[in-house]
Amino acid sequence: RPTGTMGGGPEPSQTKPVRKLKCSPPRKQVEKKAGSTPLIDDTPWCAMHILVAALAFICHLDAREKCEGEIARLESLVDNARTHTVAWHADGQHQLLRLDEASALIVFDALPAGVSRAVFSEDDTLVKKWFFDEHWELEIMNHYHARAERAATEQQQRQETTLHADRAYQIQGKQEDYDRVMSKPVELREREFELISHDYETRTHSVVWHDGHYHILHLDADSAMEVYGLLPEWASRAVFRKDGTFATGWFHSEHWKQGVQSHYFASAHPTLYADKAYQLRGEQRDYDRVMSKSQELRMQEFETIARECGC
Repeated sequence: RPTGTMGGGPEPSQTKPVRKLKCSPPRKQVEKKAGSTPLIDDTPWCAMHILVAALAFICHLDAREKCEGEIARLESLVDNARTHTVAWHADGQHQLLRLDEASALIVFDALPAGVSRAVFSEDDTLVKKWFFDEHWELEIMNHYHARAERAATEQQQRQETTLHADRAYQIQGKQEDYDRVMSKPVELREREFELISHDYETRTHSVVWHDGHYHILHLDADSAMEVYGLLPEWASRAVFRKDGTFATGWFHSEHWKQGVQSHYFASAHPTLYADKAYQLRGEQRDYDRVMSKSQELRMQEFETIARECGC
């Protein structure tokens, strides 16, 4: 049999050739330059990383605030439940412990024999007692009442600390008046309250105008009319009395009349536009967004939210 192929060429090899794959060259390690983008697991930061980190931080703060609020609420409940006081003398020292009634009686019974002791209710009534003799009865009773009197004095001092700030808040229900009084040293808070009270009594009129932004001034009647007359002729303006009645005004159009009036009533009722913003979508964040603005900008913020939701 003749060898070779029909074409007379050499006989093909029985083994198929193996195709060699080209390998990529090894990746060169790039040194990090100073001031380059920080890495997370060798991955550059991007806007998504920053957003996630920011959201996690905000959630952490929100959770911590809620936790602290709940702790404060529980502590208040515990304090309110501590209606009884156990008083005793041991190891050369007087001791007082405020507890609820059941716990106070348990502590009373658990004290060592021979220790003079007593339980008092919130109104200082003696609930249960055991005294070694009259001397220790007098000692414990005197110590308890001295401490109770001192505690009452401290409570009164704490109340006096905020007394004038509370009175200032009650004038118009404004937190800023409360904060203004509390920002002063204790000895000057009464005077600051008197200044706020005097301003409220004498500043019987409000001037409101718009010159690109809304403005409001609370003045006495004569000063209010003087400012009104000095405003530019083209500026929509009005003067309101303290009771909300309209004294005088000039408006470029009906639109600006409504705007000036709305700004005045928003100042007289600080949460007006926050309440209206909440009613648009029923979302607390809209209310908070308006309240985060200064008083003169709340109407504009409400209008911005209204445009956003197509209302």
